[in-house]
Amino acid sequence: MTKVFGIGLTKTGTSSLHGALELLGYRSLHYGGRETMALVQRAIDEGKPLLTYLDPGYDAFSDIFGVTYFFYLADVQYPGARFILTVRDLDEWLDSRRRHVEKDRQMQAAGQYPDDPLTIDIDAWATEYIRHEAVVRAYFADRP
Repeated sequence: MTKVFGIGLTKTGTSSLHGALELLGYRSLHYGGRETMALVQRAIDEGKPLLTYLDPGYDAFSDIFGVTYFFYLADVQYPGARFILTVRDLDEWLDSRRRHVEKDRQMQAAGQYPDDPLTIDIDAWATEYIRHEAVVRAYFADRP
C-alpha cells in the first residue's frame, strides 16, 4: 500500500486524520510517543530512511515530530507517497495547543505525566505554524 504522511502540526486534526485513514484501510500510526520520535530521529541521525526503525506494518503516519518536520526526506525516500497537510485557524490552534500544555501540567502535578511540560510561548508557536505551512505549501506548489 502507498505510504501516507500526515504533515500538519499537532492539534490540527491529526487524530481525525488518523481515524479517517484507518477507516480507509490503512494501518496508521498516530504520535507513538517519545519512543517513536526517538526512532525517527535515530534514522535521521544515521542518514537512513525515516521509517527504518518503525514497525514495517504501518503505511500511514501522523503527528510524529520527525516526519512532520522532515517531510521532504520522506518525499525522496518513499517515492509515490502521499502527503496530507492538516490546517486549522491560527487562533483556534494556538488556544488548543495552550490548553493541551495546561492539561499536561495538571497531569504532571498529579504524577501522571513523566515528561517536562512545554513552555507556553504563543508568539513562537504562531511563527512555527505560519512557517511550517508556508514551507510545506512552497515545497509541494507544483504538485496536485
